[in-house]
Amino acid sequence: MSNLQLCSQLLQNHNAHSGTYSLRGETKYIAPLMITAPALVTTGTINTTTQAIDGGLAYTQRPDSITGWMKYAPVNGDTGYIEVLLFANNYTDTIGRAKFSTNAALDTWTYFHAAFTYYSSGNPDGSRVILLPSSGLTPQVGS
Repeated sequence: MSNLQLCSQLLQNHNAHSGTYSLRGETKYIAPLMITAPALVTTGTINTTTQAIDGGLAYTQRPDSITGWMKYAPVNGDTGYIEVLLFANNYTDTIGRAKFSTNAALDTWTYFHAAFTYYSSGNPDGSRVILLPSSGLTPQVGS
């Protein structure tokens, strides 16, 4: 499957909680590279040299939490997560963070909520959202 096909699969899952689309990511084994790779979804840009996520989206609010609906099918105790980071000074200073993680099987759409923790009283000028079906050093194929 090409990268374009994989991206298309991630963005056109019709099993939505509401509306027309939902996002689906799955950890896969990439045979040519001999690695297991979680489907990383982000509003930033993946730096292929440093393997870091750079940038994100302009954002100036200080919300109290993130909320949403999700399904999750972990494999072998894997943990997936949704994280929102708020930054200042062109993504050099982290202002706040909200993260929801789970290793529970969520077979039906399940509401999630995570409060922001703020590290400074400053206002953000940027944000980054990160979603991963596997976290940690041992991602599990199929999560």
